[in-house]
Amino acid sequence: MQSILVIEDDITVRDVLNEYLISERYSVALEENGLDGLERLRKEGFDLVFLDLSMPVMGGMDVLKAMKDTQNSDTPCIIITAYGTVKNAVEAMRAGAFDYVTKPFRLDELGIIIKKALDRKSVV
Repeated sequence: MQSILVIEDDITVRDVLNEYLISERYSVALEENGLDGLERLRKEGFDLVFLDLSMPVMGGMDVLKAMKDTQNSDTPCIIITAYGTVKNAVEAMRAGAFDYVTKPFRLDELGIIIKKALDRKSVV
């Protein structure tokens, strides 16, 4: 079973992602801030990470950059944000994000992105 870490401070979004991912038969772990999420990623390793861009304690861009300096540097990361800008999207993609999704998002579209990210990881 493939494992996905969701690092998201908004409890509603976190719960929606959790329910959807479980229904799609993924193993899911949840963290509400970037620092705890990064620590969990380092300890456990995951097949995919969902990462909110704007969070207290440690923002998503800082987590993304720190991920690239760990043994999990090949773990695909999908940025999710309510504050999407072209500048942020370009910065996230340059920092190594697999994709960049703005809230509100459609779960069926998210499912396609997840499959692509996981398929790419299995090829690499």
